[in-house]
Amino acid sequence: MPLPPDSPPDSQWALEPRLDSPVNKNPEVREAWPPAQEVSSIAGSIRITNITPDPITINKHDQFCQVTPILEAKPHVQPPDPVSKPTPPNPPFSEAIQVDPDNILPNDIRHQFHQLHLQYDNVFNPAIPRYNGASGDIKAVVNVGDSLPPPTKGPVTKLQQVYTCRTPTKV
Repeated sequence: MPLPPDSPPDSQWALEPRLDSPVNKNPEVREAWPPAQEVSSIAGSIRITNITPDPITINKHDQFCQVTPILEAKPHVQPPDPVSKPTPPNPPFSEAIQVDPDNILPNDIRHQFHQLHLQYDNVFNPAIPRYNGASGDIKAVVNVGDSLPPPTKGPVTKLQQVYTCRTPTKV
């Protein structure tokens, strides 16, 4: 079987059977053919031998096996880690809040406010994260005017036309 012209000459190939091929769907074949194996290419082609006691008929353009090249694994060299400078910690988002600019509150109350702001610092994050429903469902009211949307008109059958043309009569 010839190999693609850009394949390396005299190399190793992995051969695997295709279980969906007509060759392997034949009830006379007991095992998948050709068996999974490693084959060597010679002058740009490989040989697939039939080791079964019966002849196997292969029609033109039948895809009966998968042939892939075997490549050598190259050792992976880990690049050295560059010396990274420690990044300064990000300032808290609540840093811009001024607590008691007139110095009216005692220091312990002012400190409690700062601690509370640090505890809920994510509230002041300008990049708002998505809502997770922790405080309940979000409820909204949509005000709709008096006008209704235009009715959709689909295909009308003859029976529907007859019923819509009749006017109800009082009994």
